[in-house]
Amino acid sequence: MAVSRLAAHRHYGDAVDRREKALAHIDLNGRGLEIGASHSPLLPKSSGVRVKTVDHASRAELVQKYRAQGIPEDKLANIEDVDYIWTQGSLADAVGEPGAFDYIICSHVIEHMVDVIGFVQACESLLRDRKSVV
Repeated sequence: MAVSRLAAHRHYGDAVDRREKALAHIDLNGRGLEIGASHSPLLPKSSGVRVKTVDHASRAELVQKYRAQGIPEDKLANIEDVDYIWTQGSLADAVGEPGAFDYIICSHVIEHMVDVIGFVQACESLLRDRKSVV
């Protein structure tokens, strides 16, 4: 069954719509944490926001992994230096900065979580009083 471009756009939007929707209710003046940005960060560090990144590997390892998967070089250039590597255990333990962030962004991450409630609780522990997880 073919889906028209218009119908697909209505359902999924485009990348700009995705970014705008995800960031619409966040005060970007605070300190942020982006989890699993990979080669498509919603808040690149080059945008001037104060954001740290969490991923399952270092930048060099991510570039190597995605290059082997055939991801184009222009996308690989979007992979940022990873501030916290999280491979197992609690996200809160991997980051080690309780109450340090004003917002947390993660896109296409929750489906990889074995313990969703534990993940949300870890996010909560990393946030200051103004809590925003997107």
